[in-house]
This record gives sequence, C-alpha cells and structure tokens, in this order.
Amino acid sequence: MIAAGASLLAVSAVTSFVVLPTAIGGPVVAPPISTLPAAPEAPGAANTGIGVGVVPRVHPGDLTIRRAGTVVSGLDIRGRLIIRAPNVTVRDSVIRGSRNGISTAGLLTVTAKNAGGFLAEDLTIRPLKASRTVDGVHVNRPASFTRLNVSGTVDGMKIFGGKVRVTDSYFHHFRHFRGDRKRGMKASHDDAIQVLGGRNHQIVGNSLQGARNAAVMVSQDVAAVRNLQISNNWIDNGACSINFSSARPFRTATTIEANRFGAGQRHAGCAVIAKRKVTPLVMQSNVWHHSGGTVSLSPGS
Repeated sequence: MIAAGASLLAVSAVTSFVVLPTAIGGPVVAPPISTLPAAPEAPGAANTGIGVGVVPRVHPGDLTIRRAGTVVSGLDIRGRLIIRAPNVTVRDSVIRGSRNGISTAGLLTVTAKNAGGFLAEDLTIRPLKASRTVDGVHVNRPASFTRLNVSGTVDGMKIFGGKVRVTDSYFHHFRHFRGDRKRGMKASHDDAIQVLGGRNHQIVGNSLQGARNAAVMVSQDVAAVRNLQISNNWIDNGACSINFSSARPFRTATTIEANRFGAGQRHAGCAVIAKRKVTPLVMQSNVWHHSGGTVSLSPGS
C-alpha cells in the first residue's frame, strides 16, 4: 500500500536476480565461513533481499531522493542511493554501486539532516566491484531496515547516530583487504555492523556472519552509544563476534539477549568481548548453537 501523496519511482515486475561482484584494491582475504547450520527460521538467501520474481528496472548512476514521502520500488541501481528527504521508503530493489568501485560512503546513505523516518525493506546490497572503501549502508538518522541481504562490502552497515532498527536481515561474506605497504594501504577493518554512536538502536532477529573483525563492533567513535539492544540474532565469525571498544566508558548498559552463536571466531570461544569496568552489559539467554551451552563474557584488556 502506497500512502496518499507519495511519489512512486518505479514499479516492480517479476523474476530472480543474482549479482557476482569483483574486487579492486587487493589483495583480498576470503571471508570466514560460518559454522551455523542453515535454519528455516533464520534470515538467509531465501527470505531476505529483493523478492523472488521481481525484475528490477536498471537505473544507471547514483540516485538521490529529495522529495518527502517518495517510494522507490523495483530498481537495479548501478550507483549509490542517497536519501535527502524525510519519510522515504525503498523496497524490492538492488543497490550495487559503480563499476569502478570508488566510494567513500555507503552504497545506501541515510545521513542528511532531513532524512529521518526512512524505511528499507527487501533490499539486496552487493557491489558490482568491491573495494576497500565501499560499505553497504551508512545511517545517521532515525531509520528502519528489514529483510536486507548485504554482502561483498567492507562493512555491512555503519550506524553513526539516530535511532536505528535492523531486523530479519542477512549480513554475510564481507571483503577483507590485506595491507599493502608499497601503496601505503592499511588492512581493511570489516564488520557486519559497526555502531559508532547514537541511542536506542535495535539489532534484532538477524543473521550476522562472514566478517573478519566482528559481527557487531561497538566503538563510540562518533558519539556515546546508549541503550543498545542486540537480541534474537544468529551470530558468528569475527575475531570475537561482538566487540566493545574500551576507548571511552559506556554510560548505559547494552542488552545482549537470546542470541545464538556459532563457533567460527578467530579467537576460540570469544562470543562477546568487553572491558567490564567501562562497559555495563545485560547478558542473558545467549547460547552456543552447537552445544546449547551458555555464552560468557570474555574480558577485554
């Protein structure tokens, strides 16, 4: 249902869609493989991303939305999607960036001051050409994301602020680029989701895997992170799967509840790592998927 007064940018038709990205800025390390078995109730390839039967219409180049209430549907965007208006909805589309792989922002960017009230559902975000500067989503305004399928970027999503809700989405197979001293390049830092600031974010009911650094990285690089909820997710990989930076104290507790963890961490058994004195946590009902055992906090240094 499209709200009265909304602008409809495209109407979807019917078929399937597959994208296979290449990479530049190598060398590239293969993404870690999740140890979590496929589960019908977990978000995955079959129940996230652009709908089965949708034939997206190609939009060449970047697309910037400037009209409030616009509804974007059924597009194959060969560039970035940039939101500069309130109450925009994007659904059943593919966002894949440019062929040169050059970007210093998200393929989907929701950071303009007036971009609040954003809704994304059933999107496939996977670059045509991945590089060490290409992320999936950058968001800094109140927004809701559901049934996203995000892969092939460095970070799947960076949350800088706002009140962001991410649900029922599949984050997987991220790119990790080794350092290259001759070209002055540091190794990339890939996370499924990185939270850099903001309050009342909810990360609920997602599959978060295939990142080398962390499934969820909470760093407070931009602002304090308050009242973060991470619950009912399927989580695997990373050095430690959920990593809290101790560079600055957290002012409120983060809730980590009812998540299922795979055993694919580079540091064996490190599901959640945090420095207790500066990171208040409420952890309950988190289990290891393979054994059913309770997940414990790994103390940070």
